[in-house]
Amino acid sequence: IKRSPGDPLGWKEHGRHLLNANEMGAACAALRRAATLAPSNPDVWMLLGFAALKTAEERLAQDHFEHALTLKSDIFDAHLHLAHILLRRNDLEKSAEHIDRALELRPRDLAALQVKAQQLKLSSHYEAAAAIFEGLIEQDPANAYAYWSDLANIRRELVQLDEALECYHKSLALGASNPVVLSNLITLLHYMPDSDPEKILERC
Repeated sequence: IKRSPGDPLGWKEHGRHLLNANEMGAACAALRRAATLAPSNPDVWMLLGFAALKTAEERLAQDHFEHALTLKSDIFDAHLHLAHILLRRNDLEKSAEHIDRALELRPRDLAALQVKAQQLKLSSHYEAAAAIFEGLIEQDPANAYAYWSDLANIRRELVQLDEALECYHKSLALGASNPVVLSNLITLLHYMPDSDPEKILERC
């Protein structure tokens, strides 16, 4: 950089290195310099987006990812992160647009499938969401306990209480008594027609 202060590639890679080292102030300064020198380089704007996410500036991250997409429309990570950001903001329609595009680019990507399942669940498309979670149990067994919990929540919403109970038990068997899952299970037991107060107390 000292030898070629006008080289945008040098500033971009320097910014990437600083970003990986969590030196956020210096990283952002280097990446902004790269963006000034090469404003049409989508990689620079993606790195600025990642930096904004690391500093919990989601609005700024959204701006950077959206700008990157104006320069190159098929950036998987931009669509994925925008879908996630918009999902957390409950903008389900726009989230769906981005996650669907991400899945067109990488149909089997686990992170994208997770976001799609959550977007469908929050949009009350329960059966479609359940189908994805069922697939993820097979594809991503390390996180199967979380998918069983999501399936249980869906079955509870559909008032399929016996199925929900079975899913919660499967989640707990894999997730070392996750407190959130356990709390949801106890709540469900209160609504079961043949619930046993002693069994509920045993779970508490």
